[in-house]
Amino acid sequence: MTSLSTRIIGALIFGFLLIFAFTVVMQLTADLINWLFNMQIRFLFPRGLINAFEDPAYFVSVLTSLIFSSLIAALIFFLVKLRRRDGIFEWTDENADQDD
Repeated sequence: MTSLSTRIIGALIFGFLLIFAFTVVMQLTADLINWLFNMQIRFLFPRGLINAFEDPAYFVSVLTSLIFSSLIAALIFFLVKLRRRDGIFEWTDENADQDD
């Protein structure tokens, strides 16, 4: 596997994990607040994560938007990681070579 394909795969995995982990945590937090305080907070699914499969069309639309968002996050992460940066211990001291 080449370096570019490794970076692309890593960016895609990171983008998907970032978006899906965030949405699951936020949905579970909204469900917990709804359960504890008897409030009605809607994040993704109106009746919570447990009842997410009741309306298949709504579930597919939420899943499609999450996939699109994760692809955008993966693209941004890939473009940021594509830049070549010097490491923390790779300092270049141009004046040291001229003093000798």
